[in-house]
Amino acid sequence: MKKILSLAIVLCFLLSLAMIPTAAADPAEGRNNVALGAVLAGGKESGGYWFLGVSGSNNIQDGVRVHDHDTASTFLNLKVRATAEEIREDLAFLYNVEGEYADDGKYYGIIGYKFTEAATIDSFTIYFDEVTDGVPCIHMVDGFDLYVSETGETGSWVQVYSGTNIRCEKKYGVYSEGGVDTAYVTASFEPIKAQYYRYCVTAPSCLHNTTDPVDDGNLPWHRITEIEFYEAKAAPATTAAPATTAAPATTAAPATTAAPATTAAPATTAAPATTAAPATTAAPATTAAPTQTPSTADVMPIACIALMLAAAACFMLRRKFN
Repeated sequence: MKKILSLAIVLCFLLSLAMIPTAAADPAEGRNNVALGAVLAGGKESGGYWFLGVSGSNNIQDGVRVHDHDTASTFLNLKVRATAEEIREDLAFLYNVEGEYADDGKYYGIIGYKFTEAATIDSFTIYFDEVTDGVPCIHMVDGFDLYVSETGETGSWVQVYSGTNIRCEKKYGVYSEGGVDTAYVTASFEPIKAQYYRYCVTAPSCLHNTTDPVDDGNLPWHRITEIEFYEAKAAPATTAAPATTAAPATTAAPATTAAPATTAAPATTAAPATTAAPATTAAPATTAAPTQTPSTADVMPIACIALMLAAAACFMLRRKFN
């Protein structure tokens, strides 16, 4: 019995090793990234973004997903207009998706890009900054929305993603390459044709994490390594059903030969008239038979049957009560 218990413990240990989480594989899974070579595209006089500070705007569509954390120039670096105090006290003026300050605005900053050509897309991945010992660096966004549009015109934007508490609640995956771990967010949505997208920030950094708080100097900042949008997967082609062969033509039934005309039956000769029988003398009237009363011989069989049934009933009752 001890040997069996020991074997069971060893098997449980081996299974637990198999379940230890590891870094996620390639989120793209070989998909076509249509965001390669995208260029800044905003509206009005924004130049493509609504941030106080932007540097490295060409770094997020070059196909490189991992950068050295200490080399800031290789990232897209974004600084919102709001100060750390305005962010903490929720006092900042916020934009709507059109890049206008509005009472219902929710975005600290917006940056927009245009693909080299329109494409039908159904998913994205955004790679942020390095993860060390399971914790992303302080330059990690905590909330953002993502919009796409085919024309980039006002009123044409469609929201395809919204994420909150991404850093605080660890709602991110970890991509490993060249010994460097990078936090990323990925999601799918219904296929949509688009050539423009806008990345809109709802929380530039985490305000709730007390074990790894972000200092005021870094609070308005965060950075991105790469943004990828994937072309929608083509639906599998359906094989046409084989053509059905026409049923063979049926051969007409042979014409039936008309039955030969029947010869009329010969006329029958009238039977000779019979001579009337001589009148018979009427039989004398019979007297009606008298009514009969049942005899004892007729009643006996009925009585015997009744006695037999009664005896059988008594026998059955006796068995029942005994």
